[in-house]
This record gives sequence, C-alpha cells and structure tokens, in this order.
Amino acid sequence: MTSRLPFDALRTFAEIARGASAAEAAERLNVTPGAVSQRIAALEAHLGRRLVTRRGRKLVPTSDGLALHVRVRPHLDAIEDVLTPGQRDRALRLHATPAFADAWLMPRMNTIRALAEPFAVDLVTAATPFEETRGWTASDIAIRYGASFGDDLMATPLVPSGIALVVATAHATENTAALLRSQPLIRQPGLDEWPVWLEALTVSPESVAWGPRVSDDAASLRAAELGHGIASVRACNVGDRPGLRVLARRTAPGNATYHLVTRRADRGATPVTRLHDWARSCT
Repeated sequence: MTSRLPFDALRTFAEIARGASAAEAAERLNVTPGAVSQRIAALEAHLGRRLVTRRGRKLVPTSDGLALHVRVRPHLDAIEDVLTPGQRDRALRLHATPAFADAWLMPRMNTIRALAEPFAVDLVTAATPFEETRGWTASDIAIRYGASFGDDLMATPLVPSGIALVVATAHATENTAALLRSQPLIRQPGLDEWPVWLEALTVSPESVAWGPRVSDDAASLRAAELGHGIASVRACNVGDRPGLRVLARRTAPGNATYHLVTRRADRGATPVTRLHDWARSCT
C-alpha cells in the first residue's frame, strides 16, 4: 500500500462506479482516458484489491468496488457540495422498458419527480436490463418484471399481475376463439403465453397461424396495432391505445408483475424510501 491516498483516483473510480465509461469519466474530470486507467490502477494498488473489471469496452465495478463505492460516495458528495455548492449532478437514473415507460410511467412522471426531490430523475428506457452491462450504483432505480429478485435488492410491486390479449380495433369481434383462428398470433420470446391462452379458450394449436416473432411488448403492441395479428402482452403496457382492443385478461404465471427495484444498501436514502412507499400505494 502506498503512503498517500490518491484522492483524484478515488474521484475517478466514483465516476466509473456511477456508470460512466472511461471516456465519460475523462471528460467530466478534464483528463485523458489513459489517465482514468492510471488512476484506477493507482487506487487498486493503494488498496490491494481489484475494484473494476473490463466487460467488452466498459469498465464495471467488482463486488469489492461496489462495496467501496457505497461507503465513500456520501463523503465524496459532501466534499463536492463544499467545494462546488449547487453544481454537483443530483440525478437518479430510472430504468424501464420502453412499453412500460410509455403506458404507465410517463403519465406519473410528475409524481415520481416530486418524490425524488432534491434529485432530478433521468428516465432511461431499454429492453435489456442495465445490470447486464454494468453493476448497480446508488443512482439506479429500476422497474423490473418478475416475481422474485436477488437478496441484495429491495423490490416493491407497482401494478397488479396481468396478461392481456390485444388486437387491432378493425379486427375486433365478440368471438375471441374465432378471432384466434382467423388472425396470426404474434410471438414474443420470454412471454410465450400462447399454449395457456389456446387451452383456456379451447382453441386447437393446429387451427392457428403464427405471425411475426418480436422482441418485447413495445414491438408486440405496435405489430398488433398495425394489424399484423393478435398479441399477448403484460396488461399494464397496453395503456390508452385507441387502435387496440383488449380481448381477454388473466393473471400472470406466478403472479409476476412489474416492481420498483433498488439496492437494499440504499434503502435509507429519503427519495428511495418515498418511492417505495408510493409504489405500495399503487397496487
């Protein structure tokens, strides 16, 4: 261990732990990307353990790195507030899928922003969970679909569990079984509900035609809206779409639903507490 704590290296590591790339960290700190790597290496040498690992082109905190960040971030924030009052970026990143953000989150954004004060809210939409490319930080709040989550995460249900069948209004009919036989069925990996729907509506699998295969609810809803067939989607993602009609609804397997998810390590933060309390009132 070196005798002098490399404080600039600690600030650099904090940027990486918050989710910044090496290039973004370099820009924020007004140094070169090479200097970012050198500072991280210096901090690791000082502490005697690995703090980041490389995943593709991205630097991702290790478990030791995340633990360090949880402990030092409040102190770094306090120092930044003293040195540059009012200038520190106070933003919580709210991660959600495009379909959920469009149908459910956006109408409630004013409420969410008020609950997050004094922090700003940055809404980030993507079908791929952000934790697959980097680790959690104190800035991250996620909306995730499922029934259970890791022990290190705190999850509060946001909406009732439900799956819905939807079709373009032009194709709507009171006879849902007949419609399933006449319209293509849109398939979505990860939400293959068709065997259950067909059994529930007494429709033989041999009597149906398969439509396009799409990646997520947003694409399924759009495909159905454009008349490409019938989609099975999470009910809360339908929203107010005049071009679609809901044919049927049922509870999702295992009562899976969308949850507000944060790290348990951050549960003491006032905005996080407010948001989880609000989530409990939504269901």
